[in-house]
Amino acid sequence: MEVLQGAKETLTKTEYVSVDFGPEKGEYNEKTIAQVTDFLYCNNFKLIKTHQTRDIGLFQNKLTN
Repeated sequence: MEVLQGAKETLTKTEYVSVDFGPEKGEYNEKTIAQVTDFLYCNNFKLIKTHQTRDIGLFQNKLTN
């Protein structure tokens, strides 16, 4: 999540973002799927594909296609 926040300006020019939102955040190994998805939705991305067995998502910028 912190990487995406730091890249907010770069994301405006980015067509695709692949994210791993698995259980790896912090001391309690929290998932970041809700925060990451909300952040990307608010920054004009849409989820276009997920992986069947891993917590990976592919998002596309709606403004670059």
